[in-house]
Amino acid sequence: MDLLAIRAMETLWEIGLTIPRDVAVVGFDNVEFSQWTHPALTTVQQPTAEMASRAVEILFDQINEKSSSRKKSIYERLPCRLVIRQSCGANQKKTPLSNTA
Repeated sequence: MDLLAIRAMETLWEIGLTIPRDVAVVGFDNVEFSQWTHPALTTVQQPTAEMASRAVEILFDQINEKSSSRKKSIYERLPCRLVIRQSCGANQKKTPLSNTA
């Protein structure tokens, strides 16, 4: 989803809007190059290695479960982390000169 957010940032720039002054943008993936966009993209980082590991474990458990012809749905919640960068506006630092007219 970071790729969609980055494309949205490009489109906003093309129509003359400024990020984050006019629009805040947040992605979801934390792909490596999202930190190098201008402004850097705020994003949600998912535990992808843990997600993949759990998916494989659940798959093997369900394959080995011979007692049921219908497999049950499994829902798990894994922790994610908000990576705050400039695109959301929250990281804007005020300097003594930035408050003057």
